[in-house]
Amino acid sequence: MKKKDNLNELLLRPVESVDENYPLKAALRVSIVYVIIGALWILFSDKVLESYFSDTSLITLFSMIKGWVYVLATGVLIFFLILRPLKKVHSISKTLVSNYEELTATYEELHASEQELQTQVEKLAQSDERYRLVSEATNDAIWEEKNGIRYFSERWYNITGYTKEEIAALGDWMLLIHPDDIDIVRDKLKWHIKTRTPHYSCEYRIRHKNGEYRWILSRAIFIFSDEGEIIRAAGSHTDITNLKMYQEQLRRLAFQDYLTGLPNRISFYSFLNDTVSGQPNKKLAVLFIDIDNIKYINDTLGHTAGDELIQHVGKRFMEMVDSRKSVYRIGSDEFVILIHHYESIDEIRSFANEIINSFTVPFSLSGSQLFISASIGISLYPEHGTDADKLLKCADLAKYKAKTTARGKYIFYSDEMDMLISERLTIVNQLRSALDKNEFEVHYQPQIDIATGKVCALEALLRWKNDFLGYVPPLKFIEIAEETHLIAPIGYWVLEKSCRFLKDLHSLGYTDIRISVNVSVIQLIQKDFTDRIMDILSQTGLSPECLELEVTESVFIDSFKDVRKKIEYLMSQGISIALDDFGKGYSSLNYLTQIPISTLKIDKSFIDTIESQSPENILTSMMIIIGRKLGFNVVAEGVETENQLNYLKRYRCHKVQGYYFCKPLPQNDIPEFLRRTQHNHIQVEG
Repeated sequence: MKKKDNLNELLLRPVESVDENYPLKAALRVSIVYVIIGALWILFSDKVLESYFSDTSLITLFSMIKGWVYVLATGVLIFFLILRPLKKVHSISKTLVSNYEELTATYEELHASEQELQTQVEKLAQSDERYRLVSEATNDAIWEEKNGIRYFSERWYNITGYTKEEIAALGDWMLLIHPDDIDIVRDKLKWHIKTRTPHYSCEYRIRHKNGEYRWILSRAIFIFSDEGEIIRAAGSHTDITNLKMYQEQLRRLAFQDYLTGLPNRISFYSFLNDTVSGQPNKKLAVLFIDIDNIKYINDTLGHTAGDELIQHVGKRFMEMVDSRKSVYRIGSDEFVILIHHYESIDEIRSFANEIINSFTVPFSLSGSQLFISASIGISLYPEHGTDADKLLKCADLAKYKAKTTARGKYIFYSDEMDMLISERLTIVNQLRSALDKNEFEVHYQPQIDIATGKVCALEALLRWKNDFLGYVPPLKFIEIAEETHLIAPIGYWVLEKSCRFLKDLHSLGYTDIRISVNVSVIQLIQKDFTDRIMDILSQTGLSPECLELEVTESVFIDSFKDVRKKIEYLMSQGISIALDDFGKGYSSLNYLTQIPISTLKIDKSFIDTIESQSPENILTSMMIIIGRKLGFNVVAEGVETENQLNYLKRYRCHKVQGYYFCKPLPQNDIPEFLRRTQHNHIQVEG
């Protein structure tokens, strides 16, 4: 609007070529002519009339006519005098109006062009702002190359740490690319130029000014000439260093055990499959190592202590291997050592023994010395499998066999073990519902007091008859029940049933008999174990003095402090504690002087050696002597012959039990057995 007002002022301004006094001069000219003509007319007309006429009336008449003639004459004269200037003014006005209209149209066109230009400028500014914001938000550095000159945005210099002058002095910025990546960059660039792919993309490392390398994602679009030459290129460089670090972290998590730092199961599968691929003549060995009783350490000392132990085990394994072996952690308490090549089976046996023997050295854990053992299963390539999955499965089967026969041993895989795992899976599935289906029953084996010949106690023994499996021996399902923790509810069921049964026997008059019930370490490590025991005694009405709980040596080895407190509490309530299967496990005499027990039960394997001349014969007698010296009641399990009985009597064993006297009997047969033995008296004289 301001510009339009300025234009109006310009149009109204007098033109320099026109006389500014022209209007005054024109008016004066007309006035002078009018005055002269009027004066001449009056002067001469009166003289003429006076000369021709004397009559006053005629003079008056002609004077009137003279006046009208003057008016008409001067009017015509004035008309012609002003007609020309007015025509000139009119012509100039028309020209001015025409020019004004043309200028107005031109101005409007210019104004519209100006508005359009302003809009384009604003759009360009907005586009630049969007480009800047997007560039900053995406963390991208922008580059463009044309006519051999490359332009980099400020972000590019921020990423590399260099200044424009330093890059210019360098000459070629590609000298910053990592030496291991430069060929990859060039090959991808050549392939893009050759194939004319829509976009060029490549990841590589570029050297920062501080000497570190940063990962760059380079993306670009190239414009080619008709001859196939690059005439222009533009693209971006994105700093993906953090992304690469995150990817590396994910890779470590995927292929590396977080606790020990060792390669994990995925890494084992990948490495082994790559190693054996296309190499049928290669000889490898897979050693599947299971740390025995680690779950007890977790449950008693806590998972932090268990994790610390696993870390120590991993370090010990790493100290034992060379370049031809590699260590993996594939489970919570499971490791694999892969022997990349071996010459003979003896070489594998020697290394397996080295692993077993390494566990004789205790682990230092929170200031304490902890003894553990390991069971090892071994499979061979290509004899037992041609891929990682099969080899690991076979080694796992062999490891399971080692754990179920004798822990702290190693066993090579054999084909018969496939049936073992199939049977195990079936037992696990059937065992989960056995208690609800009422498939368990308790049998009782009498214990005889050698001095009196009387039945002094009954040991409760669990039996299982399954609709699908039939009768399942305890050796097949007890350990599985412990591993699956199903032993806890089963154990409490046995305890309650046994206590109720003994209470019924007491009501029949057999008040001198006690009941002995096995408890698992799974039960012992539960926080409410002692409460559960006392609740069962309260519910059944059985006196604590009539109950004896049997535990194994491993209970004290695995979780000594925690278990000891619970055992001491139960003993303070009048319950007896028996150490079952003594001699079969760790057999630490030091533990015998520390653990709170009242009864020592010698394992059947030592009773079986009594009639032989083996060294174990001497050990049996020593166990009895030591037990008596320490004030324990000594019970011999598995007595089957008279010679065994006489031997035990000679060394003054307190009590015996076994098939020589009576096999385990169902609950309903016990009252009849007690009646037949003449009020609990059995002949034990030799």
